[in-house]
Amino acid sequence: MVTSTMPTAMSRAVAASRSATAASLRLILLVLLCVACRVGATPAFVFEPGSPQDEAAVAVQVKDILRLLDSNETGVVWDAASTSLKRSTPRPAFIDTVKSLRDSVGDLQSRTLKGVGFATDIPDSAPGRYAAAFFESRFAQATVEEKVVLVMQDGMWRVAGYFITKRFTVHGDAVKT
Repeated sequence: MVTSTMPTAMSRAVAASRSATAASLRLILLVLLCVACRVGATPAFVFEPGSPQDEAAVAVQVKDILRLLDSNETGVVWDAASTSLKRSTPRPAFIDTVKSLRDSVGDLQSRTLKGVGFATDIPDSAPGRYAAAFFESRFAQATVEEKVVLVMQDGMWRVAGYFITKRFTVHGDAVKT
């Protein structure tokens, strides 16, 4: 009897199916991590304007946070994050999720601050004083809205969430996903 060591069509099909299943599972895991990590898409919520001094201080801090994320120093961001973010998201999950989100859009090309706002009550969050900074950011593979949410804790603004909303164009109109 002669046996072949070459893969059969059936074994190639099984391998392809396993690869597709693994890719699907990775995507599902990423989506679940985005929900658990407060990293990803968020429902619309209105932040109110603050004083020019408060807005400027938050903008400076958020730009520092984004510089750390741009430099792949995501762990440093998590280390200084709010208690609520640390409780909901283990450090490795935060790092991996932000890396996956950033890898999907490529290298940063430009970033423009679009606004800073404040709130005292955010749905699905603990009561507190919150600030958010919104940026239009152009990456190699996508233009996105980046949002960094901070919460006042121990007299300091601390990261409570990082979100990327991809934009795409349909018949000349920008649409968020």
